[in-house]
Amino acid sequence: MVSVDRLRRLGKVAAMVWFGVLIFALVFYLSLPYARFKDLLAAKLAPAGYVMEVKHAGPSWGLGMTLEEITLISQAAGAPKPTRILIDQATFGWSMLSYVFGTKSYSLSADVFKGELDAKVKSAKDGMLAKVTATDMDLADVPWLKNAINLPASGTLQLAVNLDLPKQRAAEAKGLCKWSCSGCALGDGKAKLVIASNPLLADGLGLPKIRLGDFDGRMVIDKGVGRLQGVQFKSQDLEATVEGEIHLAQPLGTSRVDLYVRFKPSDSLLRASEKLRTIMDLTAQMGKRPDGFIGFRASGTLANLGKVEWLKVSPFGAAAPPA
Repeated sequence: MVSVDRLRRLGKVAAMVWFGVLIFALVFYLSLPYARFKDLLAAKLAPAGYVMEVKHAGPSWGLGMTLEEITLISQAAGAPKPTRILIDQATFGWSMLSYVFGTKSYSLSADVFKGELDAKVKSAKDGMLAKVTATDMDLADVPWLKNAINLPASGTLQLAVNLDLPKQRAAEAKGLCKWSCSGCALGDGKAKLVIASNPLLADGLGLPKIRLGDFDGRMVIDKGVGRLQGVQFKSQDLEATVEGEIHLAQPLGTSRVDLYVRFKPSDSLLRASEKLRTIMDLTAQMGKRPDGFIGFRASGTLANLGKVEWLKVSPFGAAAPPA
């Protein structure tokens, strides 16, 4: 029969062993080559068209890595200059248990665009599943939007994306993207709207700040094509609806965009800009619809949305203007 003293000695030995294992694991974890892991992550991003620069890489709580002062640089085809995304801090995590089941599970949380981004990705041989949520994003800091419309934007964006990528190919993607925007506006009263392909706007059109207010929308994605649904807004400055398609590609900035926009500026907005009023009088002759809205089609890429065609009829089918 084991004595009490012997049990105490065994307990002390076990405690010392566990303490030693804990210290070993902690030292091993802290001494991992995080700079090397950072380089591997940069190599993973390269095929998507991004160059990653990081000031610091180190451990995070759990099994993961924290990167600080990150810059992502992408040069999309046809874009006049590279797109730069600045990320204050990002934490990557991965699940060891997922490897047992033949998959790879990753998580990401990042402070970007003055908001928070959370993503969970599960990757396997037959494809990839991704769930992304973004909260309190500042539209003024989102480079793709700025490049697409050639105007500064403001407002706070909330975003939720569920995406299935069979064979990890954007051309076969399916899923749903939903968003809402509060306090949104286009322009700042100084910047000019420049569309080189349009003779009326090639030299730039000075615009007052256009308030869009609060609005939401969604995009249903099937076989790599996202179709807009319910994108409309009505504010004291403007009424508009947007419909169309986005053909997803890698990198994201090269995705092909085809949109049809109906809009009607308010009388107060037209009074604020004589040049805008003159332009609206001219465009009304080309794109004014029977419902009183002006319509145009815009196409290009997310990084370079430049081609505009005035159209009185939507190429995507008839839809009612906003009430």
